Amino acid sequence: MLDPASNTQKFFGGGEVDSTAKNVANDLNHHTDDVMCVSISSDRTTAVSGQVGSRPTIFTWDATTGEKKERIKIAKGARGITAVAMSQDGDYIAAVDLHNEHQVYCYESNGQSVFKQKGDTNRIFDVAFSAKPGSTRFATAGTKHIYFWDAKNGGDKDKG
Repeated sequence: MLDPASNTQKFFGGGEVDSTAKNVANDLNHHTDDVMCVSISSDRTTAVSGQVGSRPTIFTWDATTGEKKERIKIAKGARGITAVAMSQDGDYIAAVDLHNEHQVYCYESNGQSVFKQKGDTNRIFDVAFSAKPGSTRFATAGTKHIYFWDAKNGGDKDKG
C-alpha cells in the first residue's frame, strides 16, 4: 500500500519472518511463498491474494492497513493459486489452482467453503465476478475455453 503523501509503502505480511524452509514455514498471518495473484474489492477496502506451493494459502486483508482478515488453506496437490476474485458485494471469493484439473474454488468471505469443482484440463488464466450488484455469477477463462459459474447454485457450470 502506497502513501503518496509520505511516499512510503506498507506490505501485507511485511516484516521479519523466520528463516525456515517454505514447506514448513508458519503461514498463519502472511504468505510464505511467492504471491501469484492479487485482486481488490470493488469498494477498494479489501484485497485477496494467493500464493504458489503444494498447499497454497489465500488471504483476505485490509487494503488500507494491511491487516489480515481471513486465511484459507488449500489442500495438498493444488500447486498454487493462479487467479482470485471477489464478488461485487464482497460476500464471495473465487479462486483457481494449478492442479492438472485446474480446480475452481468458491468461498464465502469468512473463509467457509461453498464449492470446489474441476475447472478444465487446459490452464485457467483469470477469474472475474459479474459487476451486477448482488450477482453471484463469475467466469473463468483460459486456453480454448470460458466457463460461467454460479456461487449460490452449488457451482453450476456452463460452457461459453
